[in-house]
Amino acid sequence: MDQSTIKEFFAYGSLSLMVGGAIWVLLITIRDGYWGRHGEDVKYQIFNDDETVERKS
Repeated sequence: MDQSTIKEFFAYGSLSLMVGGAIWVLLITIRDGYWGRHGEDVKYQIFNDDETVERKS
């Protein structure tokens, strides 16, 4: 084994780890519903709960 084979092994290995991680995150977010029709409902619930401090103008 020469050095170019070792470099290619680590290059393809790191690439496969990054692609695998991206696919894993995509599948987890699809499972949890972030990509569905109601994906941003959580954001609006957080903003609605933030009305504890009222401004008086």
